[in-house]
Parts: sequence; C-alpha cells; structure tokens
Amino acid sequence: MVKKMIAVVLTATMLFSVTACGSPGTAAPDSGSSDNNSPVESTESSVADASAAEEDQTYDPVTIQFWNSWTGSDGEVLTELVEKFNETNKWNITVEMDISSDFNSQFFTAMAADAGPDMILIWSALKYNFTDQLTSIDDIWEKTDLKKENFMNTYLEATSQEDTLYGIPFQLTKYCMFWNKDLFQNAGLDPETPPASYDDWLQYAEKITDESSHVYGSGLDYSNIAAMSTIMQMFGGLMVDQDHLESQLHRKRRIRAFYRLVQRAGQCQLHAKQ
Repeated sequence: MVKKMIAVVLTATMLFSVTACGSPGTAAPDSGSSDNNSPVESTESSVADASAAEEDQTYDPVTIQFWNSWTGSDGEVLTELVEKFNETNKWNITVEMDISSDFNSQFFTAMAADAGPDMILIWSALKYNFTDQLTSIDDIWEKTDLKKENFMNTYLEATSQEDTLYGIPFQLTKYCMFWNKDLFQNAGLDPETPPASYDDWLQYAEKITDESSHVYGSGLDYSNIAAMSTIMQMFGGLMVDQDHLESQLHRKRRIRAFYRLVQRAGQCQLHAKQ
C-alpha cells in the first residue's frame, strides 16, 4: 500500500492545526433548563459545557514525522515553534522534526522506498511527482480554524491537483529586479531610473552590454527552470502547455519569445531549429 503523507507548506500554527483534526465530543445542552433562561444564557451554558467536555477529553498519543530543509535562522524559529507545540498541545501530539541540509537526497530516496514522512515543507511543484503518495486535505476548512477566504485562489491552486487540495501555501517566491547604477551611468543611462517595461529592459541591456569587457546588460540563471519558465511567460510563451503534459519548447512562438530576450540582452548567440 502506498504510504500517504500530508504535503503541507504552512506556518507552524497552521501546521499543527492540521494535525489536530480529531475534535472532542461536546456535551449536550441540559434539557432540564428552565424556560426562564434567555437564549444568550443557554448559548453560554452550552459553550461552557462543551469547553468542559473538551478539557476532560483524552487522546491517544500521535507522533507526526515532519521533514524540511530549513537549516538557517528560519529553521531555529521553526524549531522553537515545534517545541512549544509539543509542550502545550492538548491532543497528545508529538511532532518529530527532521531538518536536513541534504533534504533533496533524503526525501527522494525515502519516497522511492515508500518511506516518506507524514508531513513535509516543500515547494509546490513536487505535487506532480508524488500525487499518489499525497493525501487530500480538502476538509481542512471544516476541521480546523483556517479560513479559505484568507488565501488567494491562485496560491491554493498551486498546492492543488485536479481540484484536490494537498497543501497550504506558506512561503511565496517573487522575482525582483536589481540594477547596477554604476553600469547605468557608464552607459549614459539615468542610474535613478530603472526600466519600467520589458522593452525598456531590453533596450537598456543592449546599451550596457560591452562584450570586450565581459559586461552584459542582463543576467539569466539558465539552471533555474522555474525562473526561466517565468521569463518565457513574461515574453509571450509557455514552457509547457496548460495541462502540464506537453513541452512547448518546439513551438516557434515560445522559442522566439525566449531568444528575443537572450539575444537582445547581450547574453550570447544561440540557435535552434525553427
């Protein structure tokens, strides 16, 4: 049987709310209450009874294996939150967190052996690799205090597959533009005025480029597939089709959109079959 895991990408508070899916039973309202009790008093009494029942509820011990690669200062914060949760949660849950600097190797090896963790903190694109080993958390909105309306649909879609939710968005990556003011000034450009459009970007890159000095007007990280696909989309093409099933790199429009950037930005001359 394939081991199912929760691939949840979330803050520690959300993480632990997810694991506490089993809610205790609540006491029934006292049927012997007098007719003189107001609705407010009855409601307060019911809440008090429910709280008392919850306090008396006992839970079987549960251990959650939680893997991530947060080895920096953010990992220290996450460790503190996990320790606090383990000490204070009332559901008898213990989170055993494994922070690894060799996370990728550890994770992929474990998944191949169907021995992955219960919960992971990982990039959402891996939902395509391990869909059969993930478990649905569609009921998270009913079983926790998380509110669906507090999340943008775009980001929920990123952690879903075929309308099934497998994770909660936690950390969003944005691309920012940095410009070298010295190079701008050397090229006769205003160092205080960055490009305001992609056309500006390409024009400025051409002016800055000086191959004899190994100075180039724009830089691209060719090894970063996510970054490259984003750049291609900005310039009018997609790396894969909308269903993520077929490469679009052979499409003329996609190739031209990409190489328009590469060539005009002074990176290098590349050639591809048209």
